[in-house]
Amino acid sequence: MRERRSNPARTPWRASKRASRSPWRACWGAKGHADKIVHRVLPDSDSRYQSLRSGDADLIWTETPAQFKQAAGNGLRTATRPGSTSTVLFNTKAAPFDDPRVRQALQYAVDREGVEKVVFLGQGTVSDGPIGSRSPYRAANTYPAHDPAKAHALLAGAGHPGLSFDYLVDNRPDAQQRATVLQQMFAEVGVRMTIKPTDAAGLDTPGFRKDAHAQGTPRSALRGARPPLPGHRTETGIARRTLTELADEHGVSRHSPRPPTEIDRNWLYEQYVNQGRTLSALAREKAISRAAVVRWCDIHEIPP
Repeated sequence: MRERRSNPARTPWRASKRASRSPWRACWGAKGHADKIVHRVLPDSDSRYQSLRSGDADLIWTETPAQFKQAAGNGLRTATRPGSTSTVLFNTKAAPFDDPRVRQALQYAVDREGVEKVVFLGQGTVSDGPIGSRSPYRAANTYPAHDPAKAHALLAGAGHPGLSFDYLVDNRPDAQQRATVLQQMFAEVGVRMTIKPTDAAGLDTPGFRKDAHAQGTPRSALRGARPPLPGHRTETGIARRTLTELADEHGVSRHSPRPPTEIDRNWLYEQYVNQGRTLSALAREKAISRAAVVRWCDIHEIPP
């Protein structure tokens, strides 16, 4: 007997600004409700939202809190669910964050509810850990309440009353706003935090080379910095099997995310998405493998 495939749709994908999905009539499962679905690639959340308002799109994905409030005023319907977790990672292998008193001081300095209200406009919830609330690996933690006086005392006791450090953060607007709010809260306890913007691809490596004091990530701690799994095992002391299960749960690659040849995101987006060049052609131009180009698409969050 010839087995029928269970994939309900065929998805032709070419290097372009869109991909279409149409029902596969031979599918044995439930029939789809649409004759065709077209996925369009747009550069940012503002262009996606304007496309929805104008009627060019029927549905968009966004993590921009202000757009949920705009949608209510524009007569649009919204649906939400728990998303990514914003996390601050400290380099605990070097001063000053090798001292737990310094790390605790910064926790006391942060008004976590205030960050949620200012940055997420009340659209999110305050997390109780770095891993998303729906994950089976989630472990709830107790974070200290906002207490600037306690932060001052801990910094003085640790010998860092005038602490200063660099903070790596990706260059998305919401990440920059989150960093600015933290910067202001730290300043209230005498801490000077210098914000160092970088692209998403450049955010991962410095933290794991220990070149950074601290860095922010919009994902869970596992997704926020991604060496190969042996590197995670060395950093965390967690068994490889557990890390493998976590990686699969959160869709994280188990392999090294950064091929040796650097590819700029703007160049890759222009060549691959806007000009429609093939991955093989880009690989030949850069004298690297096609798989390496695909990996850079993943790093830069460009659908390959």
